[in-house]
Amino acid sequence: MMLPGTASIPAVHADRLRASEETGELAVKMAVIGGPTPDKLITNEATENALRVLLAASGSTNAVIHLAAIAEQLGINIDLDRMNELA
Repeated sequence: MMLPGTASIPAVHADRLRASEETGELAVKMAVIGGPTPDKLITNEATENALRVLLAASGSTNAVIHLAAIAEQLGINIDLDRMNELA
């Protein structure tokens, strides 16, 4: 889970550190004030969008495995045929 617009920041870029700090701050705020929980944010549509980002950015197969594991915990099925269509 990432803030909008942060998925394609290169790992070695200074913006990655700034994005991670902002993400941490938001996570704490959400925990304190009772923001949406991950099960409300990770939907079928969000999972497909994550696949699109992984495919567009030539993401690792490890990232797909982790995404599938997270989705499974929420009862979301990643359709490999759909992933192939997106690719």
